[in-house]
Amino acid sequence: MLQHLPSRLLALLLFPILLAPFQAQADLYPGDIAFIGMNTEGEQDRFAFAALVDIPGGEQITFTDAGRMYPERQFRAGEGFIIWTAPSSGLDAGDVFELSLPDQLSTNGDQLFAFQGPDSDPRFIAGLNNRGLGWQITASDEFSSALPLQLENCLTAISLQRQDNIEYEGSLSG
Repeated sequence: MLQHLPSRLLALLLFPILLAPFQAQADLYPGDIAFIGMNTEGEQDRFAFAALVDIPGGEQITFTDAGRMYPERQFRAGEGFIIWTAPSSGLDAGDVFELSLPDQLSTNGDQLFAFQGPDSDPRFIAGLNNRGLGWQITASDEFSSALPLQLENCLTAISLQRQDNIEYEGSLSG
């Protein structure tokens, strides 16, 4: 029994190291990013977000303009989803990143959500609605959305008056 102790001890010490590449990504939570810009005009619809916490390299976030329906608690069909992967160097808190959603964002009002996990059971991180002040009861059309239960208006999500282009111009520190 004692003769196998060094090999068992070695196996116990190496086990976590061997599993390290297969560990799940870090979880992001509501408010860990904030949408700070959205452009719905032109050929390339774009949006920007700021990291409010450090985001490790390889972290994945799904972005969509799909409205959230209630009481069904699911996304409205027929909208776009993109999976973004953080650069290998990661993002520092305060870094800004811009992405394109080709021809997806409507000039009649739209919404953006950031989440992790499957779209059937998302863990929301941030939301933006520019259909008008206040969120809608449900996603009754491609321009509207309910506020997901995991997000809080004016804290982890924002609803703004309908505009084609939105840009946050305040402080990025503090």
